[in-house]
Amino acid sequence: HSLPVLIRNVERILNGFVLSHTRDDMEEALLGEVAATPKPGLVDLDNPGAHDDMDQETFKKSTEAILPHLLSMAETGWNFTGSGEELFRALRPMGAAAEKAMFRATGNVNTHKGIIFSLGTVSAFTLRALKRDHRVKGEAILREVGETVTPILEEDFRKIDPYHPHTHGELLYVKEGCRGIRGEAMDGFPAVSSIGLPALRELFAEKTGTNEIYIETLLRLMAGVEDTNILSRSDRETLHYAQKAAQDILQKGGAFTEEGLAAVWKLNDDFVARHISPGGCADLLILSIFLYRMESLFKGPSA
Repeated sequence: HSLPVLIRNVERILNGFVLSHTRDDMEEALLGEVAATPKPGLVDLDNPGAHDDMDQETFKKSTEAILPHLLSMAETGWNFTGSGEELFRALRPMGAAAEKAMFRATGNVNTHKGIIFSLGTVSAFTLRALKRDHRVKGEAILREVGETVTPILEEDFRKIDPYHPHTHGELLYVKEGCRGIRGEAMDGFPAVSSIGLPALRELFAEKTGTNEIYIETLLRLMAGVEDTNILSRSDRETLHYAQKAAQDILQKGGAFTEEGLAAVWKLNDDFVARHISPGGCADLLILSIFLYRMESLFKGPSA
């Protein structure tokens, strides 16, 4: 074979390897979060938490529907040669198509709208960084996301009509000044950088049991994050209660003690009764799992 043919074949094999692992890591992040049991107020393998319109099967259908779209978003990042801002603008209609696929699969239930935006964006910038830098470093990628999307998302916030907000997110922004998942992206997903990723690195190095590691990481996120999903469903007092409850469980040993796990089961009953769902933290856990797994495989020579 000629050198150009060999180069093309090597590139094809490399592309296939990267995209295959990216898809696997997305699927593990999405379904691993759902499978982690028990979780307070969230859908898991035992019960639907504080939700009466979705369960684990709904999430499986949704995941199957959105994965091809998320992979296309990631592949766009891998192949993109323009600026980061141009990449983000290219991703937005792809995210809208993923949302339509989700609603078709779930009968108009919103299972993954927030994570389509965040995982689609982060995966695209992860593969862009991998191609450029030959490694994945979560914090650096998230900083790049924040710097890139901020001007575009600030424009979105300026366009919100304070008298006629159209979505739960817009209403929360007008009412509380909370920027939700867009604000997280603008800030470079600080909870993933400072809580989620460090927790997974530490726990996988020191502990066994993926289920317990995911639950423990979720509890740490719940204890430290202003979860806008809780805010939109209730109020700030309820958010503070949920944060304190997670902190109390962590002090009992969290997911790695019988007392801690029993407290999680009990807290789920309480969250169900109060209609509390820390869905924002669930999304941050998904992002953390994805980046942790991508880092583990693509550390690079200097990592």
